[in-house]
Amino acid sequence: MTMRTMPPADYDAVYALWMSCKNMGFNNLDDSREGIARFLRRNPATSFLPSRMTASRG
Repeated sequence: MTMRTMPPADYDAVYALWMSCKNMGFNNLDDSREGIARFLRRNPATSFLPSRMTASRG
C-alpha cells in the first residue's frame, strides 16, 4: 500500500471513514473541517492516507 500526506480537501472522505468506525471519538472543535485544516497547516507531514483514498472516493 502506498501512503501520501492528507490534504484538507480529503476531509469529507476521512470524516465519512471516522463516522463508520464504531465508538470513534469525535471532538466538534478539533476534528471539524476548520480544526483539521489548522492542524494540517501546522503539521503538514504528520497525517497520512492510502494513495487510493481521495475526496471523491473513500
